Amino acid sequence: APTEVFLKKAVELGRSRMNRLTEFLAEIKFLFELPEYDARLLIWQKQLSVEKTKQILEQCVDIIEGQKEWERGAFSTAFSALSEKEGRGAVLWPLRVALSGLSASPDPIEIMDVLGKAEAKQRVKSAVAKLGTLI
Repeated sequence: APTEVFLKKAVELGRSRMNRLTEFLAEIKFLFELPEYDARLLIWQKQLSVEKTKQILEQCVDIIEGQKEWERGAFSTAFSALSEKEGRGAVLWPLRVALSGLSASPDPIEIMDVLGKAEAKQRVKSAVAKLGTLI
């Protein structure tokens, strides 16, 4: 069952994205269950190669695993450094899709903060595996 902290963060995340209360569940449903998505959605503007996207997501897994404390400021800084090296969209787009299964969702750093380390890592590793099926 979701923890109280998870639920509070999920509510905050969903509240900022909805216009009507009826939209709330649609906005946060992905936090509870990752929807099925096409692996090609992970590729930034259909410009990056599958291999490069896979490599970037593998670096994202390394960043997640390297976080001793799951503290938003720390992993945000780590992902900012990777974005500076690889390009913002090249990192944040596949990360967003890996975490949400959606093309339109909250910021991936916010999503990771809600999901927690284990779930974030599992979702990104699943995305890497999905990309592996395209190679």
